[in-house]
Order: sequence, then structure tokens, then C-alpha cells
Amino acid sequence: MDALHLRFQLHFADHVRLTRDLAALDLLLAEVRGVVAEVEAASPAERPAAWQRVLDTAERRLATYDAARGAIAQAQSVAGLRDRDASVLTGRARLVLHRYVRHFAGQNRRSRDPSLLAEIVADLNAIQEHLKPMAGRIQVPSVAEEMAAVVEFLAFLHAEQGEVEEAWRSGSRLDQSASLAEVARDLVAAWQLHVDETEPTLRRPALASRLVAGLDRVLEALMTLRHANMPDEHEQRIAKVARLLVRWQDVQATTEGLRAGVDGEALRNLLVARADGVFAKYREQLTGDHALRNRKQIQELCDMMDEIERQLSDLEQAAGPLAAWPEVAWVRDVLVAMERTFDQVLAAKTDAEEPGGEL
Repeated sequence: MDALHLRFQLHFADHVRLTRDLAALDLLLAEVRGVVAEVEAASPAERPAAWQRVLDTAERRLATYDAARGAIAQAQSVAGLRDRDASVLTGRARLVLHRYVRHFAGQNRRSRDPSLLAEIVADLNAIQEHLKPMAGRIQVPSVAEEMAAVVEFLAFLHAEQGEVEEAWRSGSRLDQSASLAEVARDLVAAWQLHVDETEPTLRRPALASRLVAGLDRVLEALMTLRHANMPDEHEQRIAKVARLLVRWQDVQATTEGLRAGVDGEALRNLLVARADGVFAKYREQLTGDHALRNRKQIQELCDMMDEIERQLSDLEQAAGPLAAWPEVAWVRDVLVAMERTFDQVLAAKTDAEEPGGEL
């Protein structure tokens, strides 16, 4: 019953109804009724006392699941052919926007990575391009509103790019040097997560290239700040970043070749297996002795699942317009749950992050 309820919470509770799979919910309902039938098949004398609680729980949950099914069926009955596809795309847009929330919202712009913001804008632009042909053929008002919101967010992010660029040029030389060190630390953390700690065949070449380009820009900015009055610490930062850049460039050079040797089906299976591992780690840390308590911990898990979703979506799109892989839908639902946890941690202001190393 607990496992079935987790499925309901992950894939049906608080999701956009147009994107939900009624067949999957019907299967879930059938499995719950199967549990009830198993309990009722035993004679009253053979039933443990705790089984009555199982029956009571099943009755309450069946009522909840049946109500959800009716609401989903009603929503889908009035939707047009394009509404569901548009709703799936706007759901993906929300995932991209949460990446912005995790890495930019409430942060000092001077310490943010412009290359990451550019990638977020590019991903949202790609989604918007897929949405454009659907405009004017949407029947559900809420879907049209979500599509309009994507355009508004794009305008906001374009303006934010200018703000970040301007912030990079603000402050004293010492202030800029310290901020660039923070940018470098974030790039190093991303490299460790998505490259050093990721199986070579699962490293996205474009991501490795973006991180290398970001570090190269940090090095260029640090070099520009060189001055006779700058402390030795600044020169030490330059030396550390330069050494890192050489190593990263060597790894980047091999990444594309490694990825090219993996066919699409094998890559899909590898990514799904990695998603299973990330989700298991999330559940373990969420419910175990060391429950998720800080922003850094949940942010890394979200970033890992976000990267898996991005790669699976690219593979699904390359497979053709009729491809609709259930694994991709599952990853997106899990990512939504993880992002909700991140938002809760952020709202509770329970950050307990480890201090970063010196750069």
C-alpha cells in the first residue's frame, strides 16, 4: 500500500491533469483493489488485527484515487489535440526555470556563471520554438496562459543576462577577484558532479564544453584584473584556474569520442539506470537518519536528475514525433518531487552547507 501510494504521489498528486496517464492510474487502482481482495480472501479468524488498518487505508485511498481519475478524465475530455502536447512542453519549461531558481534566485549576480544562464535561455528558447506552431490552436485557457508565461520568462531571462554581465564589471578589483573565485568554485562543483563523478559515456559533451568555456572566461577576467597593487592571493587564483583549465580541456577532448561510441538505445538504458540510482539516493536521504537538511545536498540531486531528464528528452525527440517514452515521464515526475523538496528546504531556511575550498 505504501509503495502504491508513493506512485500516486509521484505521478498524479498536484500535477497538471492534461499530462497524466489514465491507463497508469487505472492500473494503480486495480492493484489497490487487488490488495483489498487479498485481505478479504482470508477468513476473519486468519486475519491479523493490523489487516483491518490496511482495509481502512485502502478504502480512503481508493476514494482519493477515484476522485483524481474523474478530475483527470474531465480535464482531458475537453482538451484539444494540441493541448496535451503544449502542456507537456510548458511542464518542461518549468523544469528549466527551476534550474534558474536553484542557481540564480537570491544570489549575488557578480558571483553567477553567465554560461549557465546562457544554457538555460537556450533550452527555454528551444521549448518556445516547439510551442510556437501550437499557438492559436489551444482550447484550454490555462494551457494558453502557461504558453504566454514561457514568453514572459524568456524576456525576463534575457534581461537577467544583461544584469549579470553588468554585475561582472562592477565593484573594485578585489571585489571582482573574490566574486570570480566564487564563480570558479561553482564551476568546479559542477565539473565534479557531472564529469568526475559521472560515468564517462554519460557525460554530455555540450556540458563539458560549456564548463570549459566558463572556466576559460573566468581565467580571462582574472588576467584582466592583474595589477601591481593586487595581493598575491589573486595570482594564486590565476595559477589554480589555469591548471584546472588545462586538465579540463584534456578531458573534454576525449568526451565526444567516448559518447560517439554508444548507440542511442544503450545510452537510454544507462541514463534510466542512473536515474534509478539518483532517486534511490534521494529517498534514502529524505527518509533516513540523515534527512535532507541543506540547500547544497538537495540542489546536487536535482541537478543530477535535471541533467538526466535533459539527455533523455534529447534522445526521445531524436527518435521521432511519435516517441513517448514512459521512462522520460517518470524522470520528469521524480524531478518535480525533488524540486518541491528543494523549495521546502529553501523556504524553511535550514541551510547547513559545508564551506567551500579556497580558490
